[in-house]
Amino acid sequence: MHIVRAAFAVVLVAVVTSGCRNRPDEGTEEATIDVGGRERSYLYRLPPGHGADPTATWPLAILLHGQLGRGVNMEDQAHASSVADREGFVVIYPDGVDRSWNDYRGVTKASEQKVDDVAFIRALVDRFVAEREVDPKRVYVAGMSNGGMMSFRIACELGDRVAAIGAVGALMPANGADTCAPARPVSAMVIAGTEDPIVPYGGGTVARDLGEVLSGDATRARWVTLNACEPADPPRTIDGRDDGTRVVETRYPRCLEGSEVVFHAVEGGGHSWPSGDGAFPEIVTGKTSLDVDATEELFRFFARHTR
Repeated sequence: MHIVRAAFAVVLVAVVTSGCRNRPDEGTEEATIDVGGRERSYLYRLPPGHGADPTATWPLAILLHGQLGRGVNMEDQAHASSVADREGFVVIYPDGVDRSWNDYRGVTKASEQKVDDVAFIRALVDRFVAEREVDPKRVYVAGMSNGGMMSFRIACELGDRVAAIGAVGALMPANGADTCAPARPVSAMVIAGTEDPIVPYGGGTVARDLGEVLSGDATRARWVTLNACEPADPPRTIDGRDDGTRVVETRYPRCLEGSEVVFHAVEGGGHSWPSGDGAFPEIVTGKTSLDVDATEELFRFFARHTR
């Protein structure tokens, strides 16, 4: 089993390192921060007009890469910097330790080293509120795969810092499902492929032996329960592109304290960021849906919510 896992990792590393840029977009800056004696690195970007009005405050989106990626890969895959510029968001792309995040599964290199990624995200939020005019009531975290699972953990443990989270190509880790208790309701958007070969939509074991996740239905139900949502609006089907996928959107807009849960089941979709650049070939991840743009959906969702 360890040989299979190692071979799987080698394939993904080869694809990631060959398929993504190694430099950030022009205007995106590199920085570090000390967290508990460990130097952590990240990229950040300020929107046009930032600093022109010293009384203005800005929303912050923190986007977390998938396992074996880096912040620069997240910027590239999601095309998020152009959206953040247009919508007036500060955006941060942190780097995980050994290209991973310590989510609730407990199986990544960051988990093995007991890296405190919750403290890392908290420190970034506090720094940017103090130094970059970020509005503390408009802080959002989203991620892909391992980064999406880390976003769930952030919602569970930093409900006093974040207004909403997003998870793409990720479902709720089984280890954290029962213990998750946000300090306040946190709005959640989940985008998951029903044919994901890595994070199984039906629940179970991730990529052979990389921990357990709830099913798509159970993930949705857990967040509906956490936010005490009223019944959903009628589902909406989005199928505007001939790409072998369609998206079924289920919205729960009437939840506790104005929170919301939105679930996108990407029927026929794989382990990918809809309308984003794929770091992996289709033979590894399955289809990438073009029916929705995950980045646009997330930023619109974030803009609706404050803490």
